[in-house]
Amino acid sequence: MDNERDFEKARRLAVRSDQPLSIFARPLKWLRNCWRGDVSKSFLLIFCVPLGLLFLVGGTVLSVRFFPGDYDWRYQVMCSLASPAKNPAGYLYWCLGFALSNIMGLPTCGYFARWFSPWSPRIAFLSGHALRTGYTAGILLGLESAFFPNYGGSVYKAHEITAIVTFACFYLGVAGFWFCLTAWLFKARRCPTWFGIGVFLLGSVPMTGIMLSQAWLFFDPNRPGWVSREWIALGIPFWLSFAFWEWLAFCGLVFCICVLAVVLPAKTGETRE
Repeated sequence: MDNERDFEKARRLAVRSDQPLSIFARPLKWLRNCWRGDVSKSFLLIFCVPLGLLFLVGGTVLSVRFFPGDYDWRYQVMCSLASPAKNPAGYLYWCLGFALSNIMGLPTCGYFARWFSPWSPRIAFLSGHALRTGYTAGILLGLESAFFPNYGGSVYKAHEITAIVTFACFYLGVAGFWFCLTAWLFKARRCPTWFGIGVFLLGSVPMTGIMLSQAWLFFDPNRPGWVSREWIALGIPFWLSFAFWEWLAFCGLVFCICVLAVVLPAKTGETRE
């Protein structure tokens, strides 16, 4: 009888000692699942996508609202909103909104990779890592611009390199998943060829516009220099502006991620026939 009481007392003490660990274990497990993408479609649609869009759109609107003078997105690049020198009253809104939206997007990497793995395992795997790298670099880019604006001066081209990594990995990740979507439409949905090719080419329009417009300017003997609002007075059409295609490409990437989160069925990968 005494042994049973001692055993029960020891068990209760062990449970109490494990309680602090369980308090921290649950949030850590939840964060790990978000990082790996072990989440449901409803979690993406109810939590990640709405909050990500809220942070991104809200931060952009507030940053434009406090931008000195009129901001013309067709002729002014995105980094103008994030520059303390060019946007002293509003840069913080864009930087924090961009960083928080990237945090909200992290679960999509593993979720999309796991979903498409039955159809295009290698591309899904590489796309997941590329998109996760882009999100991580985007978080660092937003925080660096917000709290360490002079960091790029101490480390040569640190800001530019982080920005290039961010958008390059964004594009590679989204393009890879868009290819996986096309493969799924062909193999699982039996969609016609023209529809699948059209869906795949849709995501490449902004990047094609960037390449063609910059190639045109490169071979133009009267190059006007870097894009700015002065181009308006010079009569240069907006479709030659890098800023115009940059904004279209950025919005296109966000649109593609939202489309993938919405259109993919909740059942992972729809088991191959």
